[in-house]
Amino acid sequence: QFPVNSVLTVAIMDKSGASEQMIGETSIDVEDRWFHPLFQKMLAESASNHKLFPIETRPLRQDGSFLTQGLLRVWFEIMNMKTHQQWPIEQLVSADPEPFQLRLVIWQVKEVMKQEGEDTIHIQVKCCWQYSAEHIEAKETDTHYGSADGLGRFNWRMIFDIQNPHPFPSIKVQLLSVNTLSVDTVAECTIDLQHDMAKAKRTKNTMANEKCWVKLTHPSAPGKVRGMVELELKILPDDDARANPVGQGREYDRDHPNTDPFCDPDDNSAPCYMVKHRNYLANTAAGQMAKDVAEGAQKFAMLSMILTTLGSAASFLVVVFMYFATR
Repeated sequence: QFPVNSVLTVAIMDKSGASEQMIGETSIDVEDRWFHPLFQKMLAESASNHKLFPIETRPLRQDGSFLTQGLLRVWFEIMNMKTHQQWPIEQLVSADPEPFQLRLVIWQVKEVMKQEGEDTIHIQVKCCWQYSAEHIEAKETDTHYGSADGLGRFNWRMIFDIQNPHPFPSIKVQLLSVNTLSVDTVAECTIDLQHDMAKAKRTKNTMANEKCWVKLTHPSAPGKVRGMVELELKILPDDDARANPVGQGREYDRDHPNTDPFCDPDDNSAPCYMVKHRNYLANTAAGQMAKDVAEGAQKFAMLSMILTTLGSAASFLVVVFMYFATR
């Protein structure tokens, strides 16, 4: 009841020793949140659409300290008695991990910032899934060479075998600039999959996010969009993934078809021209120079062969002439 009971405190305890010790706690002013217009709007939308309240991340601190002892991911449902009777309690899934598969398709990129002083950029997309504090799996697309307008197409599928639930339920997407001697991060973003993974585990069904554009920034310039990636993803129970396997990248074979969705390996449509921009020699200054040198060397070899042939013929004529001159 407000205002008597208006503050909710959640404490995380350490029970590994002989006695309990508090690791950290977080408090929320329930009354202040309840009367906030934004919360009331969110409550009405959630009730009409049967959506969960957003998950929030709150720092855990000890009393009198500003140091963070960890983070608590949680959502709060606050409602009056009338709403409580109309709103079913959300069923929580088991905390025991189960095998799932994450399928991520990188379709294309746009508005990718070129490095200062460069006319073009060689673009690659990298995605990272953190299995544990020590183990991170990274997958990369192939390279779109020589983009002058910040556009690039990939049609590239990535597959991660994951556990659900997971302590790190997010995937990092990075835009890379591939140079001769280095690979630099142009922009990045982290996609939170907590809600989708929880729903997939609860329903035992595939959760699919439709194709969409994601904005990427860089820590050196917070809030400034340095590129966008068009992607789509699916979270599948392991049984469904095994029953309907797919190939990585744009590859396929009899057991791993290129399907659901089809990632066209021959896509050379405007304005990205994917196939055209897979040729390093045709889309880089160094490659063009090497091509010119190779063509020059080929022409020089042909000219040398002609001169050698002509020289041999001339020598033969001189010998014949001298033979007849001495007779």
